[in-house]
Amino acid sequence: MSNLFGGGKSNNRPTPVAEWDGTPCRDCFSVLNVTQFYSADQVFNITTFSSLYTWVYELYFNRIPRKTPSDESDDDKGPSFPLTIDTRFKDAVVRYCGRLLEQSKLVAPNTESRLRRLPDLALYEALRLVDAMSFLDPELVKKQFTAIKKLYSLSRPSLNKRSNAYIFLEILEYFLHHGEVVLHDPDPLLRQYFDGFLSENFMDPIIALETLWFCLRLKAPLVQHTNVLTLYFHSLLKAAAWHPAETIYEFNELIPTFASPSTYLELFHALLDLPLLTATLEKLELERDTRTMPQGGSSSMSSNSVREMMSDKYGVLFHLLLRKESGVVINFWDSSQTLSLVKDFCRDVEVTPRIRALADTVPQFLETFFKVLIEYADENMLIALLPVVFERVDQLFPFKDFETRVRSVLVRNVLAIFQKFPHFIVHLKTLILEVIRDSHTTAREELVLSLCWAAGEYSSLNLTPQCTIQTLYDYDEALELFAFERMVMEAGDSSSQVYNTRVRLVVMSSVTKRSARWTPLASRVVL
Repeated sequence: MSNLFGGGKSNNRPTPVAEWDGTPCRDCFSVLNVTQFYSADQVFNITTFSSLYTWVYELYFNRIPRKTPSDESDDDKGPSFPLTIDTRFKDAVVRYCGRLLEQSKLVAPNTESRLRRLPDLALYEALRLVDAMSFLDPELVKKQFTAIKKLYSLSRPSLNKRSNAYIFLEILEYFLHHGEVVLHDPDPLLRQYFDGFLSENFMDPIIALETLWFCLRLKAPLVQHTNVLTLYFHSLLKAAAWHPAETIYEFNELIPTFASPSTYLELFHALLDLPLLTATLEKLELERDTRTMPQGGSSSMSSNSVREMMSDKYGVLFHLLLRKESGVVINFWDSSQTLSLVKDFCRDVEVTPRIRALADTVPQFLETFFKVLIEYADENMLIALLPVVFERVDQLFPFKDFETRVRSVLVRNVLAIFQKFPHFIVHLKTLILEVIRDSHTTAREELVLSLCWAAGEYSSLNLTPQCTIQTLYDYDEALELFAFERMVMEAGDSSSQVYNTRVRLVVMSSVTKRSARWTPLASRVVL
């Protein structure tokens, strides 16, 4: 067992071994020791450590029985599950990882550029192994937690470097996995990462993907023990807005964790306004490159760049789009403070390939959003959502393909909500009648047509107990007026003939259904 980490004898002639900073070796050999000629034991030490985590994970965390439950033979059965880790092996791994944690603090005076990252890589691997060992033996948590907390305190300044994102996340993961054992609150560290580090470095594709993978792996503890996903989803939205093609799957999986009774309306607006966010980030990158780094530089968003943009004529709009925390529900297209700004900004924006790619992903995000809400949200949340949906149908980023696909998703899910809660046709009667009567906007045509169909389908005394005779009359009057207006419009405009034909068919179907359910209305139906 000791030979696994270079403690055994070697037939090779020994050569001096130094620490990473050039001082003589102080303990057992590790991947962070330096020598002129490596012995066979030392090479074996390095290669073993490089594959050790995968071996431990597959052996103790990802076991698959060799026999199916229906196999009655007792011969050649696999080992029992789960396996118990050998104490000597565990102690050797923990000691070796502790050695690496100490060595990672050493600074090499002159190191080749290709080896400069080695201490960080070794530290990352050691942290993963310590995390795994702590799962296998919870008694290790108290001792190892203290060591890692000390490592974090000493390394805190360097953790703000973009190159150390994965180490930062691995320390976070350890604290989330084992913090309850020692009553440790991870919120300050989570705030440091999502509020500070991620907000400045989301343009780096590796950091964006590593963060999203971290959130997916730790989804359960993050949702159960923290509010980080509902509080900082805007920081994650920036990563999705900047890397739409690369992060579509991961972000789509995380959308349900962003929605809560206090954030779902804000999230809805944020998803619809993702093209605005992307355009803002592209403008930020362009101004940063023009003013501060004309010859290229780091893919990070500095606070200076943001402050410069806040002095722009669109500063109010940018300030809201680039916010880090949730808590502000705002519709840029309906606010007197931002309406003129957002219209002017959209006229100035060029539809870039990144915006086109994002436009393809937003409908998928909205489908996930509605699927979760329709299944899990209570009636009050959906009643509050529908007026916002009606409002946003014609308040979208002016890119034709994007508008068409998003409106289709919105209308389809409005019908899904009414199908699950038919009595909404009564509770929202005033709003629905207002939308039907104000049907002169081309962008709302499909929504109006769908509401006409829903009025005929669900305004029934039998199907919806809350429905009254007055409700039936109100809907009948609105539908007849709507149909008459479209007939008049058709006489003067042949371009809308197809839509007007659909209107007539839907209205005829709706009034016929209601007259069949309540005979006093039959005399008003003229075929």
